Amino acid sequence: MIKLKDLIPINLLVEKEKFFANETNYNPQFQYEKKIEKSDLAVYGRPRWQYSRLAKKILKQAKKEQLFIKNQKPAANLDQELSKQIIVDYLNDYSLAEKYQIIFNKDFTSRFAVNFKENAIKIRLPINFTSESLENTLNHEIGTHILRQENYLKQAWYRRKRHFAFSNHLRTEEGLAVIHQYLNSEQQLIYKTALLYLGAQLANRADFKTVYQFFYQNIKNPQRAWSYTLKTKRGLTDTSLPGGFSKSLVYLEGFKQVLKYLRHHNYDPSPLYYGKLAIKDIKKAKKMNPQYQVILPKFYSKNPLAYQEKVKKIAKRNFIF
Repeated sequence: MIKLKDLIPINLLVEKEKFFANETNYNPQFQYEKKIEKSDLAVYGRPRWQYSRLAKKILKQAKKEQLFIKNQKPAANLDQELSKQIIVDYLNDYSLAEKYQIIFNKDFTSRFAVNFKENAIKIRLPINFTSESLENTLNHEIGTHILRQENYLKQAWYRRKRHFAFSNHLRTEEGLAVIHQYLNSEQQLIYKTALLYLGAQLANRADFKTVYQFFYQNIKNPQRAWSYTLKTKRGLTDTSLPGGFSKSLVYLEGFKQVLKYLRHHNYDPSPLYYGKLAIKDIKKAKKMNPQYQVILPKFYSKNPLAYQEKVKKIAKRNFIF
């Protein structure tokens, strides 16, 4: 499977300058260090009508509530020292502060990323988090991704998923993470996720500049519209051609799938924490390690009933049930 770092064009800054110098009427011509195959870009499948319909419904509601406009308002961001302390405190809840190094750098492409090979949490400078948005991100990145990884390390199928015929876990992984990102959020409509889904759908038949206009018409922010378009069209050399990287599809699809799973399993996410696994492989994982005590996030274990009510609220807000 293609690595995300291989999808970063080596001439990214040059092509970005050309794009804006031409008043966004230009399709970037990207170059990459490694050859990227069409199959690499389509690995997560194609958009499906039931999810496209849901995305449109969410986007329509976001426009009705003017959420894109409200999101433009400046907020007081945390400084580096306080951000680090909040992250360390969160890690300490699981005795992981000694394991994970926190690195700040202005050259990182993502504002927050976890590297499991290096046991590192990488945060882009300048800091772009409020106290609320950082808490939500930590529920996503540590409370979901890192804890699932820590449980995965203790399974017999660790690094042997193909041998034991485990499925691709990314939809379950990201769907659960999106739910947890919005658990304590003041605003629980996942309109950015929906927008990216529709952008990925459009990219299958449109060029870079057309996809950019779609994003810009909604978010009214040229830099963010560029970032969303790049996320969607990366992997292509000639972006005037239809196509793009399909990873943006997994978030909305996984979100709906995991919510439906939780609804039918008493809103208990514990089986989803057996490791990096898909919903369909839960029974297999539990059978292989029936006595395993799962490491669970505090936002669930401290008050399962409150977790249940929050998840129900998120599902209702996003027209799932």
